[in-house]
Amino acid sequence: MKKLGLLLIATLSPLVFWAQGILFETGTFAEALAKAKQENKIVFLDVYTTWCGPCKQMAAKLFPTTEAGNIYNKHFVNYKIDAEKGEGLEVAAKYKVQGYPTNLFLRPDGSVVYTVMGAGDLPWFLGNANVAIAESKDPMQWSDYEARINSNKADKEFLKNYLVKGKRLGKNTDKGLDMYVDKHISKKMKEDEMLFLLDYNQTMDNKAYALLEKNRTALDKLKQKETPNFFKYYTESLVPGTIEKLAEDKDEAGFKKIILGFVNKNSSTPKMDGWFYSKAFYERLGDETKMEVFKLLRTNEMMNTPVAGFQKEDAAKLAEYVLTVERQLNQNKMPAAEQKNYIESFKKQNPQVNKMASLNAATDLNEMAWNVYETNNKQMYKDAIKWSEKSLELLGGTDVTTRVSLLDTYAHLLYRNGQNEEALKQQTQALDLAKSANNADLVKDVAATLQQMKDGSL
Repeated sequence: MKKLGLLLIATLSPLVFWAQGILFETGTFAEALAKAKQENKIVFLDVYTTWCGPCKQMAAKLFPTTEAGNIYNKHFVNYKIDAEKGEGLEVAAKYKVQGYPTNLFLRPDGSVVYTVMGAGDLPWFLGNANVAIAESKDPMQWSDYEARINSNKADKEFLKNYLVKGKRLGKNTDKGLDMYVDKHISKKMKEDEMLFLLDYNQTMDNKAYALLEKNRTALDKLKQKETPNFFKYYTESLVPGTIEKLAEDKDEAGFKKIILGFVNKNSSTPKMDGWFYSKAFYERLGDETKMEVFKLLRTNEMMNTPVAGFQKEDAAKLAEYVLTVERQLNQNKMPAAEQKNYIESFKKQNPQVNKMASLNAATDLNEMAWNVYETNNKQMYKDAIKWSEKSLELLGGTDVTTRVSLLDTYAHLLYRNGQNEEALKQQTQALDLAKSANNADLVKDVAATLQQMKDGSL
């Protein structure tokens, strides 16, 4: 029995670890590459720093999940490296890492298959793995695809592959999509053709979208069970990609016609959303003057909107978010029962998803208030203090770490405005919250500011 017990332990131990999440190698980076070559895998390299908040969130909430372990352990040799220590300095420089976290998927020879910067939720993280797996099997680079598209020598099969790869990598594929519409879509569009265009279209500025818009009634009917009012939500999902394309083309007229036209027709808060997207467009263009104008317009509108108005938007955005997550989980073939449990668990662990509109407004107001402090614009202090107060009201108690940051801004403004006693009170509250969050780095920063306020050296 003892031998059998040992055999069972030896057999089950890998499964136990598997269920705990991603297994990371503990040797050198070179050893991880060598192991990938030996096992015919690619390397998943997590480049992080000790001070990076999103890095810590990924390590705590994504890496340990069973879902992540199942796909990352099967397909990759996993390795983590601190960009500011040891060989991490050289690795970060070699791959020109510019922000954290950066996730690199590498061939055994060290060449890059796919790169992702930033943090997201579990479906996003699983999706990154699927992209890397697919990219590792494609011998052609994106530049090869673009060259062939530009030469106008693309048959139907190549165009399909181009659209698949472009979607996978988040590249603009409007030129190839227009070619596909011209050559391979029937005059009376069939259902399978509509679904194909839906799947691979990424902007509102091409022939595919124009065709889909003409058929929106049929699409809404087709997708009614899956997503009521489907075409509206579908179009909203295209806004970021469309802004990116229009900004790249420096097409201000197109932005006003396409994006602002859509917002005016469909948004419950057209002014605020219009200013928000205008800020994003001009920021992408590099036009700081116009960007600041729209930031101020949006700030004034947020101040004039009651908290109840944001709460109504919170409910609408939560419903949209759940639909988006369900679609992503379906793409990753997660069973329906597991999807429901995952979404409910995620909402409990991340209560901020329940008030996304309020949080967005709170962080935007905080950014504007902090800009006033940094530029020492004395004429704007009273306004900035009001913005800061509204940001705290909108945030509520959803996110302790964010509340600490907002209180810190508020305290700085009060101090600069000569309201020292109230500033000390707010910064002390921020320190108490930071301690409750068990965030040593945050405690250190907030405590240092509090001491400077007491010393009169801030």
